[in-house]
Amino acid sequence: MDAAAVPLPDLEALLDELITQQESKLRRLGERIVPGITLDDLLAPDDVPALAADRDFMYESGVLAGLLSARTAIRALPYV
Repeated sequence: MDAAAVPLPDLEALLDELITQQESKLRRLGERIVPGITLDDLLAPDDVPALAADRDFMYESGVLAGLLSARTAIRALPYV
């Protein structure tokens, strides 16, 4: 194994941690914009005009979407 290679389970665990942190960040930001917001609303910001209009929220939402996509791609790889 290459010294720089990271086992897929370790990479997936790292992505899980990053996703958890990003979800927390998104919840805090969403709560500041719309107090009492639900998780469903956070995951569908286009349905909540105040969220959709907030550039910072939309950026952080995009970061979360990218992390989720990366985790999906890692999970699709065959474990060797």
